[in-house]
Amino acid sequence: QGRDRFFFDSPNQGIDTITDFDPNNDVIQVSSSNFALEVGNIAPSQFTLGSAATTSDHRFFYDSSNGSFWFDSDGIGGNNGKKLAFLTPNLNLTSQNLVVV
Repeated sequence: QGRDRFFFDSPNQGIDTITDFDPNNDVIQVSSSNFALEVGNIAPSQFTLGSAATTSDHRFFYDSSNGSFWFDSDGIGGNNGKKLAFLTPNLNLTSQNLVVV
């Protein structure tokens, strides 16, 4: 309970299951160097809801129907997304829940 931080060091670590993520209090952190992203908050344009990236800017997406949370290094480019975690379905997840450290 409380303000939790869930850290992902690499998109190649495997798939985690997070059963108690609270979008009102918790944050997902990712490694700047291993995700090739600049330190700071994720821009709203880098996050989307759905089962896939739909623009070249999207780096993270959350499928609220099944709770899958993904990273995609090039959005709609040629690289496939990597599933990072299963979260609870139907969360009100936004870009404000994601930080690069």
